[in-house]
Amino acid sequence: MPATIVLKWIIQLIAVSVFYNTLAFAGSGKLFSVTANGMFLPETVNFTLCLNANGQHPLSCQPYSTSQTNLAIGTTIPQHIYTAAGIKVLTPGYIYIPQDAQMSRRDMGSVGYIALDVLSDSVYASGIIIPANTASQTSTTLVSSSNPIVTSNSVSLTAIVNAANGAKAYGTMSFTESGAPIAGCGNVAVVSGSAICTTAFSRTGSYSIIATYNGAAGFASSTSVPFTQNVTSTTASIHTVPAFPRNVIAIPGNAQVSMNWLPPANTGGQVITGYTVTYGLTSGTTFTSHGCSTTGALSCDVSRLMNAQSYTFVVTATNATGTGPAAFSSPVTPQAGLTVSPELLGVSVNQHDTSAALTGHSRTITITNNSANEVTIANTPTTDDFSPVLPSGTTLASTTCTTNATLAANGGFCTLTIAPGATVSYSNASVLCTAGTVPELSRLNLMTSAGAVEVQVVVLGYGCQYQDGYVYSVNDTTPINSSIGGAVATLNDQGSSIAWDNNINGNGIWGIDDASTVSAPSPANVSLLTGQLNCDAVNDGACATNNIITYYPLPNSVAVGLCKAPISGHVDWYLPAVCELGPFGSSGVNVQPYPRLSKSKACIINSTNMQNQLAASRIVTNFTPGLYWSATEYSVNATKYAWYQNISVGSIGLQNFDLKSDTLRVRCARSLTL
Repeated sequence: MPATIVLKWIIQLIAVSVFYNTLAFAGSGKLFSVTANGMFLPETVNFTLCLNANGQHPLSCQPYSTSQTNLAIGTTIPQHIYTAAGIKVLTPGYIYIPQDAQMSRRDMGSVGYIALDVLSDSVYASGIIIPANTASQTSTTLVSSSNPIVTSNSVSLTAIVNAANGAKAYGTMSFTESGAPIAGCGNVAVVSGSAICTTAFSRTGSYSIIATYNGAAGFASSTSVPFTQNVTSTTASIHTVPAFPRNVIAIPGNAQVSMNWLPPANTGGQVITGYTVTYGLTSGTTFTSHGCSTTGALSCDVSRLMNAQSYTFVVTATNATGTGPAAFSSPVTPQAGLTVSPELLGVSVNQHDTSAALTGHSRTITITNNSANEVTIANTPTTDDFSPVLPSGTTLASTTCTTNATLAANGGFCTLTIAPGATVSYSNASVLCTAGTVPELSRLNLMTSAGAVEVQVVVLGYGCQYQDGYVYSVNDTTPINSSIGGAVATLNDQGSSIAWDNNINGNGIWGIDDASTVSAPSPANVSLLTGQLNCDAVNDGACATNNIITYYPLPNSVAVGLCKAPISGHVDWYLPAVCELGPFGSSGVNVQPYPRLSKSKACIINSTNMQNQLAASRIVTNFTPGLYWSATEYSVNATKYAWYQNISVGSIGLQNFDLKSDTLRVRCARSLTL
């Protein structure tokens, strides 16, 4: 079976709508009702269904066949429930993968039979048949049911597997803490794309958890980035609103957008009770129109939108204390015809040998047909079809958008996978964007029976101008069907002589000094206002900025106020934390040029910052040499002092603390949207 034929249909395995609907063939007196739809297989696949597939001798079995990938299987026997039904694929080279929320790919004991679990004439099992030798790329992400938690209280750690082909992964997941297996979670079944480890911790502290998906037939293995589960001895200081939801992705459709996200890393020490999605026109600065909401689900659809109009969406999380700050999506444009997601794919340059974050992972673009008619791909695109050409080493590694491939009406799709090389994109003056320039987007016109649709790709590194800022941080662990995450600094200073706090006597603000963590906020001898969070304040400027804004009713006259004003069309800027400005504490306790205190927390391992990635290397030369405020308070006297960075172009710079009432410079930051 040629790989080109397989690739033609593999990504369309679970198309949203039925574009062909046939009855899988069986002889007379059939026991099962089997509906097949989805993409056509390269050949007819034969399989056997049994009402009882337990043990070595299956009972009540019949042969069936299908030429399409997606199966819905029920019985023809009225008013009877079968709890041990099973399926066995007979055609060599193919496997069956359950797609029901309650299902795992459980073997029935009979050779080759897979459980369908409960079936009746009204209860159907759904699954897909795919080639066993086609492994879809995956990424794994960890989330926590509550963070922080109290010692000995149980917590559910959920590992979510995202597959490039859109199918729900199965197999097993291994959970480890600081490299050691977590008791009872060494080999957890992956059911419908996720695995849950329920555990507890007897000691206070921060625990580094990693989930490793072990892969399975049809799915490649993947490992999550470390997730920090915080544990404290009391609930007295950990119950706050939730932090920002993560990985917000908006996928455009016909007059609607499908929203997906992950829970906040910091849930405020409580279970999330709901999420709310609001939106507005990208050209505006308010995003308050109600879109959709859930009671805990991590997706919902926003409908009744205008096609050909660009929208931006925000997601907030709510717990028993209240609603937390909003996380933003990238702009998306609904269309009645073909849509591209993401509309602009930003990938990381592959320079892992020079920076741990620049891993250059392959990423996927999805072309979806939202029209009422089938669409046929005219020609298979290649790397050479991009203009301007992709940077050296970057390729169109694979595609299912092949010649004569059919995209089903109302949801059929195909994909293109981009593999980055070791060179970033160039500006229109043929200068590498890491010189602080705006990169030209490499464009591909994919030709179809419905006309051309444009795909856009950019390869990024530190210093490139992207999303209206200079890239100084890259997160290449976001879902593989999205762009990279990370952070950018504003293109210019926002202020040259402004106080951190106009009150000469100072004000202490909850949870934002250099000793603060999610489980042990500092300072904690001041009022916790509703809306404030416990912050990892040396690393998380967005969290610290949220607390400062919550404290000041009218912050325009202080440093953080300059960052909360709209800048270059964005309203989600923040005052950077001390580790986002420079390598805080890297010189040792009270040792210049980058001192820390004995109780200060450390910068995240391998974290990057504006001084090292932008100024010291002379990538960005429009920093005015001088002192720049951070959002991090000085823990010895958080009421009166905050940390600053002495930005030095072409040198190493330094950090220290200053009276909040003194006037320093301000340069803002924002997180990249996906």
